[in-house]
Amino acid sequence: MKSNEIIFCEKFKFFDGFGKNKYFIVLNDPQPNQDFLVALTTAQELYAGGAKKRPSTPGCHVPDGCFFIAKNSEWFPDPTWVCFDFHEFDPQEVLRRERNGTFKKKSSLTPDRFRSLINCIKMSFDISPDQIKLLS
Repeated sequence: MKSNEIIFCEKFKFFDGFGKNKYFIVLNDPQPNQDFLVALTTAQELYAGGAKKRPSTPGCHVPDGCFFIAKNSEWFPDPTWVCFDFHEFDPQEVLRRERNGTFKKKSSLTPDRFRSLINCIKMSFDISPDQIKLLS
């Protein structure tokens, strides 16, 4: 797994223990003793609860906690939001999941789009100082 890659994760486990197939973007290339940092994606236009729509202008939306990628742009066939919902994976777990097929590389973002995403994430209130260090 490398930064900028779009990964399919079979049965991604959320903090509440719920599992679902998800795509995520790898945000870093970890140094020794560092974790991989990833951001989940969604094609759901409505936020959880359905009361509000996500923004549909391509690019950075810090107040909304997302970065929008238009339909058929990059690899995604549907409108896709990179959510500022960050998760860390230990490199040993990544290796194990790549070997057993639960992590599968699908594509990569263009370098310009990835740089824009990282710059957007760095302005976010949703990322911790320790996670920011993983991006450096």
